[in-house]
Amino acid sequence: MSASDAGHPRPPGASVGAELGAERLSFLADSAIEFVTLPAEKDIYQHIADRVCAITGGALAVVTSAEGDQNVTVRGVAGLGTLTKAVLKVLGRDPIGMTFDVSGISQLDPVQGHELVKLADALHPVARAQLPSAVEGFYRRVLNIGDCFTMGFSWNGERFGGVTILLRRNDSLKNADLLKAFIGQATVALQARRGLDALRESEQKYRTLFEQAGAGICVVQDETLVLVNATLEDMLGYEPGEMTGRPFSEFIAPASLEDVRQRYGRFMSGTNDAQHFRTGVLRRDGTAVPVELRVGRTSHEGGLAAHVIVTDVSERLRAEEERQALEERARTSQKMEAIGTLAGGIAHDYNNLLTGILGYSNMLARQFEEGTPQHKSAALIERSARRAADLTKKLLGFARRGKLQDTAVDMHRVIRDTVAIVGRAIDKRIAIALDLGASDSVVTGDPSQLEQVVMNLAVNAKEAIGEAGEITFRSDVRSLGDGSSDLPPGLAPGRYFLMTVADDGKGMSPEVRERIFEPFYTTHPHGQGSGMGLAMVYGIVENHRGAIVVDSAPGEGACLTVYLPAARRATSVIEREATGELAGGSGTILVIDDEETVRETIKCMLDMLGYEVVLAEDGARGVETYRRRRNDIDLVVLDMTMPVMGGAECFERLKEVDPEVRVVLASGHSLEGAAQELLDAGVLRFVQKPFDIDELSKSIAAAMPSRE
Repeated sequence: MSASDAGHPRPPGASVGAELGAERLSFLADSAIEFVTLPAEKDIYQHIADRVCAITGGALAVVTSAEGDQNVTVRGVAGLGTLTKAVLKVLGRDPIGMTFDVSGISQLDPVQGHELVKLADALHPVARAQLPSAVEGFYRRVLNIGDCFTMGFSWNGERFGGVTILLRRNDSLKNADLLKAFIGQATVALQARRGLDALRESEQKYRTLFEQAGAGICVVQDETLVLVNATLEDMLGYEPGEMTGRPFSEFIAPASLEDVRQRYGRFMSGTNDAQHFRTGVLRRDGTAVPVELRVGRTSHEGGLAAHVIVTDVSERLRAEEERQALEERARTSQKMEAIGTLAGGIAHDYNNLLTGILGYSNMLARQFEEGTPQHKSAALIERSARRAADLTKKLLGFARRGKLQDTAVDMHRVIRDTVAIVGRAIDKRIAIALDLGASDSVVTGDPSQLEQVVMNLAVNAKEAIGEAGEITFRSDVRSLGDGSSDLPPGLAPGRYFLMTVADDGKGMSPEVRERIFEPFYTTHPHGQGSGMGLAMVYGIVENHRGAIVVDSAPGEGACLTVYLPAARRATSVIEREATGELAGGSGTILVIDDEETVRETIKCMLDMLGYEVVLAEDGARGVETYRRRRNDIDLVVLDMTMPVMGGAECFERLKEVDPEVRVVLASGHSLEGAAQELLDAGVLRFVQKPFDIDELSKSIAAAMPSRE
């Protein structure tokens, strides 16, 4: 064997050409051309069977394929002629496609090689093992079969089929050398066809995967798209074939083009291996799509190319942004909750301190004539205390602890009244427009606090505008379902009244927008603004089970939208205020408070009003004192937050002693939660610290039993 033959097995029959005459060589040449030009759709096995019959003059030629050592399948049959119908009747079916199990048939061993073998028995071993016994008689009598020859198709030691020739009785095999040479050609042709079939199958599988892949796929060669699948065309909005043949640069977002070109150049030069990165591509309409590219090397028509998988990551990025926004809102909520807790605690303690300062300064001022130095000094202390009390009220509002009433409020009336006040105080170059389109403007809450919300938002808009501009108040009512895009995070689904305050001022940066609700945060110069306006709005709205949403950007003004639960039905305001101011009274009052300053201040006030006062420093002592002197005590002034025994438990114990006990609740916190529950349970009045003698006298007079 020459060096050029190494690695290429010689087909059977290749050495017999020299022994053949010119006519036979011509036949083989024509046969070789036939194999080369045979259309792919034509059955090569049937072609071989027909040619074998013609060469040998045999009565029957059967061509089979083999799948390993287990099964043999009939692929082509020739020579039956007019006996075809009889064969089909006996077999019960067309023999083409019949598969036989040949495992364990030792008689096949002699036919594994390249040689033409005459079988000892005219009936083929496969037929004897698989066909009905009735066929044997038919086989011998009707077909008049004599000798049987077989030769295998074998390549690199693998037998992948064969030919069986059955002769009529008394006939001999003709053209054996020509037959062996032809079967050699057939072996080469079948092996080539098998390779082509495998290649076509592989190409078809690749094409199917390419076209049906869930991701976009393209092949880029010389910076040109040479293959593009339907998924990528659909992703970018192109018709089939429109993208093919165009430079890839036409489909890359301008901001990403230079980076992608550099990556492509390094990749195709072999500097970088497979790449995985995010970039932007362009749809047909010019909009950008964020994508993830996975790039690998491939070949196309013999040249190096890049195989690119394109995945649209828009939804993934949107989900990441939403997750980050949710995390940021959660962090902000936790921060605001922590600040609110701190602010509420500070406000409560300050209110206790201010009760003494405000109470004593108020009483001291009453003891001197107006205009005297003593009166002026006392009045100055009182004004300072009231300013401090106003600050703690704002802190309580931010801490969501400032709700004093829970009644029906017409927000349209609140907006109109507030606009009337603000309109008189601001620069005339600032216009105020009303677009109150809500069909129902009633909410449930505290009127004074909701007025404060509208006022603070109006003032904030005025300060954002500066000298000239427009403030617009809008209203709407919406029913927001679960999962609605309009439902702010943290709000329960339901029907909401929406109030939007929009201005055309300077707008806010993201950094400012993130902090605007923090207490004491302000963008104004030092001394111009307390930084509590929007913090108070945030706390009040949250305390009313609502939400506030900010939409603003630098130079684009701002829109602040308040969501408040719409009232299910209108309810009347419950008036608890006493009618008329009482200068004093009589009777015995038990004061229960853990702060000595507060106890002494209240005692001094009540003494001035003419009442007898008994003091207790905590709830447990208060209950014990009331149990001993219940017949003498007309009224109890009870603090809400105390050690040993809090106000709620103390009230329950007092009722156990006397179900008709009369109680006024005094607290540095506001009327909500437990305090509101105590009012509902029978507490007669609520007075919020710090208070002066006038406020206390009204509450005491309204709660004292009638002396008639």
